[in-house]
Amino acid sequence: MAYTFLLSGIVDQRTSFVKSPVWHILNGMSGNSINTIRRYIKYAIIFLAVILVVLSFFLIRDYASLRREQIISARELQLSNLLKNHGSLTTADVTLVRPWMTFSYINTLFKIPPDYLKTDLSITDPSYPQLSLYGYAKYQNKGIATVVDQVERSLSDYLTTSTSATSTPGTSTK
Repeated sequence: MAYTFLLSGIVDQRTSFVKSPVWHILNGMSGNSINTIRRYIKYAIIFLAVILVVLSFFLIRDYASLRREQIISARELQLSNLLKNHGSLTTADVTLVRPWMTFSYINTLFKIPPDYLKTDLSITDPSYPQLSLYGYAKYQNKGIATVVDQVERSLSDYLTTSTSATSTPGTSTK
């Protein structure tokens, strides 16, 4: 029985097929040896399939963990699109705040003065404003949800007061 593999190898002049070195080895083997090799190949494929399933399990588990920690979120796409072309954000948008954001990023995103959150939240960490909310929560030994709520509340207060301080056309402030 002839086994032809289309791998780089030697061209047989009689058949004009490319015969690889593997073909020459298998051509000289007995039927039992070939069946043994086939069995090993079958076991190797099964082993690789099991490894693929296990790795897929870990990938899904880690992805779920990242979603639970709000590192990956369906709203990140919305946030990305918002950042590309956004006007002034309002109090309704303070829910966009995520633990991975730095104070500098939040200041830029919501167009607030650079030291507003530092003053309002009494932040003493020297790495402000390059400090993430997650890092600040860890520094203060607080839960991340608590810190995010504090920042959202502070942003909401600032945006409410800055919106009410600016007059709308046709009204006067006294």
